Amino acid sequence: MNKAFTLIELLVVIAIIGVLVTISLFGLQGVREIARNERRKTDLEMLRGQLEIFRSECGLYPGGLPATGGKLNGGNRCPGITFIQSMPGDPQEPVRAYEYVGLTNKQEYALCASLEGSSDPVPKDCPTNCGNERCNHSVRNP
Repeated sequence: MNKAFTLIELLVVIAIIGVLVTISLFGLQGVREIARNERRKTDLEMLRGQLEIFRSECGLYPGGLPATGGKLNGGNRCPGITFIQSMPGDPQEPVRAYEYVGLTNKQEYALCASLEGSSDPVPKDCPTNCGNERCNHSVRNP
């Protein structure tokens, strides 16, 4: 007598595996979204720290930030100093992007981002859009 699986048994096992894979993929999507949002918050806090160092060395905040991957140097005010070696970018760039808004004659600033799954209003001093998505999170200088 041969011991083997029947076609029906194999189809049932394949269907069960398919259902489990589908459920796990949808479950992981929420975790990925949370991880990207945490990275955005961490990037903005790191940038805030570097901007505070920039101000302490150069006397005021920069007029703007470099594009993703670019360096933030001290320019004419602080020659020879690199404050940001490689500008971080949003994990979903170019759909979402970080925005820097210089305020009150380079004495204040706002860093803005678009968090996934958030319906918070656009923060004060932020542009309406961060990339192609609505800005809904910001950090400001202390």
